[in-house]
Amino acid sequence: MGSRGPAPTPTRKLDLRGSWRAGTRPGEPKPEPAAPVKPTALSPAAGAVWDELVPQLDAAGMVTPVDGRAFARYCELFPVWDELLGFLRKSGHAHPIKNSKGEVVGVRPYPQLRLALQVSEHLLRLEQHFGMTPAARARLSVEVPDAAEPAYDYFQPMKVVG
Repeated sequence: MGSRGPAPTPTRKLDLRGSWRAGTRPGEPKPEPAAPVKPTALSPAAGAVWDELVPQLDAAGMVTPVDGRAFARYCELFPVWDELLGFLRKSGHAHPIKNSKGEVVGVRPYPQLRLALQVSEHLLRLEQHFGMTPAARARLSVEVPDAAEPAYDYFQPMKVVG
């Protein structure tokens, strides 16, 4: 039997929102935010999605190394959705149904329409998990450090010269 109720909000999201509930889960694993390693099995189109979005999510502190597989699924689904939309743009959403005499008796939606909607729903769920929708971002708050504060320079990433 599955668990009841909605899935719990990750502590990282609660923390970014400023919620008091973030401190109520002392035993939850908390991987450090960092870019996940790009899987070698990604298709070229999925790799392009990865290369575009992972740096942005990493800069926002929204991904960790353990998120790589979930984000790889998003990257593989996005080109599928794009391909389905291309078909629908070219062919329309429905095709005529003809009887044995060749007369049009109705129209039927292409199967690609249903697939595009299903893939879109999966993409939306993953986008919400990674804070990639306006509503998901609206629930987050990120503290921007004050550049005039002395600790600002201390806590900045080290720059490697070489």
